[in-house]
Amino acid sequence: MKVKNINGTSSARYTIPNLKEKYIAAGGTNARTCQVNGCSQPNRATAHVHKVNGNDKWHLTQLCASHNHHSNTKPMSVSKGSLVSVKKVQKK
Repeated sequence: MKVKNINGTSSARYTIPNLKEKYIAAGGTNARTCQVNGCSQPNRATAHVHKVNGNDKWHLTQLCASHNHHSNTKPMSVSKGSLVSVKKVQKK
């Protein structure tokens, strides 16, 4: 599944308390590494992403610092199973 990082989501407007715990409880992975295919760096963020060639709905996945960096504008391949809808997490 191709996704792109959503920039600007670290602002207070998008803060979800206990985000990582809610992401895991909603069915997200508890992996210790970045979910970008081929990356073995430690995950550092529960990152906001949207699917490429899909709608603009926001999802969450675990990314390393470089893949979650605001300068990263390239599509990334992640497993579909690592994605959780932001709306699903906000309801928890």
